[in-house]
Amino acid sequence: MGPERTDCITGTNFAAQYYADEDDAIIEATARKYIETVNEYTKSVGQFKPFLYMNYAYPTQDVRRSRQVFS
Repeated sequence: MGPERTDCITGTNFAAQYYADEDDAIIEATARKYIETVNEYTKSVGQFKPFLYMNYAYPTQDVRRSRQVFS
């Protein structure tokens, strides 16, 4: 499973419920901005972990690449 780590990883899941198809673009843009903001912040404090859980990854996220860090 990769190198032994002594720090923990916290998972985050973004969920939204809406009813109008025309809201797709704003929901997707908001989700992407949220992910970017979290990644930028965790990098700035030295706590970024690139691991992505396959079942919860956003379609634009590269799950296989995130696992290379831990192999």
